[in-house]
Amino acid sequence: MTCSLKFLKSKIFFLEGEGEGEGEGEGEGEGEGEGEGEGEGEGEGEGEGEGEGEGEGEGEGEGEGEGEGEGEGEDDEEAQASLSYSGLIYCSTKDTVSSCAEVTSADIKTGFYLSGDSTINIVFCSNTGDGVSCNDGVNAIDEEFTYFFDAMNADSNKIIQCSSSGCSSVTALKGYYNGVTGDEENAYIKCNGSKCETTGLDESCTTVGGVTTGFKLCISSSDSKAIGGEDGTEEYVSIESATFPGATASSDIKVKITTDGVAFLLEEAALPECAATEPKTGDCFTGNKSGYPSIGTTNVVKCSGFENDPCVVVAKGSDACSANTLDGMLSKGTNLCFGTESYELKTTAETIAFELSGFSSDYFVEEIVVLTASKTKVIVTTLTGDDIERYFINRNPIEAEEGESTTSRIIKCTGSECEGKAGDVGYYLNSGNEATNADGSPKITSLIQCTEDECEEISSPSGFYVDALSIESTSGNADRRRGEHAPEPAGGEEEITYTGLISCDANHVCVRLEDSDSITDGFYINGAVDASNKFTNALIQCTDGSCKEVTLEDEEVNTIFLSNDGNLIRCTSKTEGCSIVDISALYGTEDIPKYFINAKPNDDNSDIVIKCTGKGNCEPTPIEAGNVFFNGNLKDTVNTKGTTEQLILCSEGEEGETLSCALEPVDYKTEDTKIKFFLNSGDYKSNGNEMVLIKCYYASSVTKCEAVAGVEDGFYINGMYTAGTNYLLHCDSAKECKVYEKEEDADESATTEYYLNGARTDKTDGVIKCELSSALADLRKRRKRGEGNDSVTASCSVLTSAENKIYLNSATKRLIQCSTGGCSKFSGKGTEEEKAYYVNGDVPSSPSDFTGLLIECGEECAAADGVDGNYYINSNLKVTSGENGNSNGVADKPLIICASRKCEDKPATAPGFYLNGAVGDEENQLRALIQCTSTTLCNDFYLTTDTQDLAGKEYFVHAGANKLKKAIIECTVPETEEARKKRENPADDPAGAAADEDEGSSICSIIDTVDKNNIYINGANKNQIIRCSTEGCSEADTTPSETTSEFYMYYMDGERKSLIQCSKADGCQANPLPIIVCKKTDENTEDDVDDGGCLEKAFSGKDGFVYIDSYTEGNVIYCKEGSGCQSTTSFTEEENDGLPKFYVNGDDIDFEGEEDTDKLNGDLIKCTKTVSNNDTKLSCTVVAKAENDNVYLNGNYGTGDTTNQLIICTEEEGCLPKSCSSTTDNLEKRQEEEEDSAGAEDKFPKYYINSVHTSMVNTPRSISFPQNSIF
Repeated sequence: MTCSLKFLKSKIFFLEGEGEGEGEGEGEGEGEGEGEGEGEGEGEGEGEGEGEGEGEGEGEGEGEGEGEGEGEGEDDEEAQASLSYSGLIYCSTKDTVSSCAEVTSADIKTGFYLSGDSTINIVFCSNTGDGVSCNDGVNAIDEEFTYFFDAMNADSNKIIQCSSSGCSSVTALKGYYNGVTGDEENAYIKCNGSKCETTGLDESCTTVGGVTTGFKLCISSSDSKAIGGEDGTEEYVSIESATFPGATASSDIKVKITTDGVAFLLEEAALPECAATEPKTGDCFTGNKSGYPSIGTTNVVKCSGFENDPCVVVAKGSDACSANTLDGMLSKGTNLCFGTESYELKTTAETIAFELSGFSSDYFVEEIVVLTASKTKVIVTTLTGDDIERYFINRNPIEAEEGESTTSRIIKCTGSECEGKAGDVGYYLNSGNEATNADGSPKITSLIQCTEDECEEISSPSGFYVDALSIESTSGNADRRRGEHAPEPAGGEEEITYTGLISCDANHVCVRLEDSDSITDGFYINGAVDASNKFTNALIQCTDGSCKEVTLEDEEVNTIFLSNDGNLIRCTSKTEGCSIVDISALYGTEDIPKYFINAKPNDDNSDIVIKCTGKGNCEPTPIEAGNVFFNGNLKDTVNTKGTTEQLILCSEGEEGETLSCALEPVDYKTEDTKIKFFLNSGDYKSNGNEMVLIKCYYASSVTKCEAVAGVEDGFYINGMYTAGTNYLLHCDSAKECKVYEKEEDADESATTEYYLNGARTDKTDGVIKCELSSALADLRKRRKRGEGNDSVTASCSVLTSAENKIYLNSATKRLIQCSTGGCSKFSGKGTEEEKAYYVNGDVPSSPSDFTGLLIECGEECAAADGVDGNYYINSNLKVTSGENGNSNGVADKPLIICASRKCEDKPATAPGFYLNGAVGDEENQLRALIQCTSTTLCNDFYLTTDTQDLAGKEYFVHAGANKLKKAIIECTVPETEEARKKRENPADDPAGAAADEDEGSSICSIIDTVDKNNIYINGANKNQIIRCSTEGCSEADTTPSETTSEFYMYYMDGERKSLIQCSKADGCQANPLPIIVCKKTDENTEDDVDDGGCLEKAFSGKDGFVYIDSYTEGNVIYCKEGSGCQSTTSFTEEENDGLPKFYVNGDDIDFEGEEDTDKLNGDLIKCTKTVSNNDTKLSCTVVAKAENDNVYLNGNYGTGDTTNQLIICTEEEGCLPKSCSSTTDNLEKRQEEEEDSAGAEDKFPKYYINSVHTSMVNTPRSISFPQNSIF
């Protein structure tokens, strides 16, 4: 329905006024006054003054407005017709008179009304209360648009808008209009969306959102903008906490200021969608957003997105970005400009966010813009989900102003509320490429990476990334954290930790991991790795919920890390980077796990070794100092990218440091020791057997390592050894091995040790030899000084052992015996009282002396020095039976002989006796000899046993003699009963009642050289003598008869010492000088002391008596008190008369003590000399029975007897040496009588019948006499 107004009265009044007087009107001049009057003006019309017409005004005043009257002012109402009316008629319908009625004066408000008269566009009425005056307001209409206060419809939020084509009442926008009100004090129109009213101006911007002098909009208390546009352009402003018509009180608003004097509130529109990308009208818009909803080939549609602010079509820009193209302005239709920086739009729509330097006239927002942008449209978007946080790269970071902390590089939006953030170093889910999951949640497929310098997008991410939102702390350079979390710089090396991660799958869909269930300890492969150096931030390490990026050093090639999911990560090189190990063999099994060095353990190294029992089943394993593991990452044909170190070795750190483990290369190519062992600290089970050792050995130009079981009581060279005393490993059983700890009573003086090799394969590798730099005794002294075990070092190697060799066993303090079948522990023989001896198997090939050539065993065994020329019982002789059997011994070599700087096991040189080198000053010296009954059977010979009891000087043939050199062994057996106590069974009681150790040095020794005529009683057989000749000395049997003893001169060192008597009853004996006495053993004797054989005993030759020399045929032994006995020939060379010689036999065996029980029996010795063919034979025998009263020349007279010329035999006395003055009793008496009567001078010679019957004895000579001669 269209309504019009017409005038009711046609009376026209002219405006009247004088000069600059006051008048009523809406001119540009100033004037005041009411009432009638005349005035002069410059306006057109009638009137008085300088004007061209006159008129009467309804008031008084002076003005400069145009009009008729006096003055220079211009009247504001000059646009009105000169006619004035007092009322209005209102017609509700067009051309229907019945709808018209007069408007009462009370209802007519001051203002403008649309005119129903076709000749008049607009009517102005003034209601002063005293009356109404209306006139034509056509002169107030501007050339373009002019706004008028719609007095009739103001309460309906209407305003009159006029143009050259006419006027109409339209709904007013919320805001201010620089229009015509007809009210000088309230010259402007203010509409709030419900009604419009006139308003005046404040002198200053006391109210933000109000208007001030010059019709300016107050932007702030100190800033305003003219309503009508500046520089002839429209303008958009944003006002915070404004009081603006139609807006919520003190709200932040957006206002558009037009060039025709309107400032109106911008409100989001909901206009129809544009039908084409090249729109022909300016009123279309897509949805309710501002921006560029359509980008065509040549043109673009630009919309503010607000009501009453229609979209416009503009040509595509062609200019590049410049300093003037700010805040995301579209340039060339494909780029957004941020000053000189540009962002190229993509074909696929994405969400872009950026800060504004001020209110944006392109996107009609301020501070932060969020756009949906592509090559076809760029529009402001509304983010959904009030509690959903989204992050965007700030495409237009505004440099921080003074007083601000840092530039915002990130836009964070919670729902539709967005704010700028500095952005911490790390990664953010990039909502710029957000899609929607089936459940409606955001689906993120790209990330934002923020470094110290910038934030940028990462497309197609895969792997794990540190979540910048979870940043918790840094150490070192705080510049790495640019956000509000950044702490004060603390110095030190840079490190940032996080409590969360971002995980991106193979399809590049990314999610945040924020809780402990999602983030487990271990390493993650960092998805954002520098392609130029893939070791930079290659990994992410999480420990106890704290994660950090890890950069590897260039040398950390082929390193292993424990992933968070129980797998292995291998970092190959800085060009290949890191990846999950996919070789199944590297993950081991339950029986044979694989072990790896964790290249980045925690601070206490508790996770430095990784144990894998299958894929996904890898975890840290506890470690201790000395632990050794196989290196699971060893390079081979399967693991071509592994390392060459075979082992993992763990050791104590330096003082104050924790345990450490490292890969250890094992190469024994240049070492003397080609095989070493380690305690296998890892699990290893083969065919159900635990392999507790690691064996490393050099073979075929490479050192290999393998798992082996232990050998019970076996020793192994410790491959972990560096210094101290832990140089060996020892196994109690096949699966119980440990570092060998030396016993407290270990030999403190030894610097060389031997152990049974647990890794022996045959007789050649059965012994380990260790050479110590210092004896343990020295070590213990050093320990007291606080120097520790490292002050001693040892070098161990496998000795090349040999069959039939004996080695010390330092573990048992006994022996190691090697035979054809190999080497084994050997207890051997020997006691402290009777040491056993062995050839030392470890001696130089060419010894410089006898040092250490033997092994001596008592309660313990130790190396001993040999002595040149010494003999020892070989305790390693092969014995196949008995309790002391030794089936692995040396066959047929019963002796150890030391000579020429060597000690060797050998057969005996000859049967006989050897000085026992085993007997020293403190051993049982009664076993001072070795007796060999053959070259292959020798035993200790005891000087006193239960079958013999030697005492005093004893002599034995030395079987090792060289003719007369070292031919005789002389022993001085102690005489004391205690020292000579018999031994019941030397085998059972080898010590027996040993010789008194206080007796002094060894009781036996070898005589260096003996005389060729020496004779000794054989200490080994008292029925024998020892006879020496130029060929040497040998044992000789004696053959005394029941009635006749044998006598020998005891020759020693060329001197006649005493007489030896050998009888059948008593064996051979010597006097204390000594004299050897040999008697036949009386088998029926019950005496405690043996009766038979040759003994040393108290026996002297009888003074003047003679004995048959049993050693030299034809010799006799004569004895002289004071000078002893000596052997001499029974006939001299000159004595050749063929007559026998007689001697008183000193061995009258029928004596019982001092009593001659059988006179004349055996009292004479008869010696004869026969010569045949120049061969002289002397022979002496005992005369069985001498005749009574027989007289013989004493053959001993003049040699051994200087007193008795005769031998006279009587039944009463037997045969005795007599002087010529001595006869039987009758003869002696008669002789005495004859001598008395004759006197001394006149004595006759005495004559006796020579019992040889061939001569008469004339003392002191024998003479020949004729047959039948009488004296």
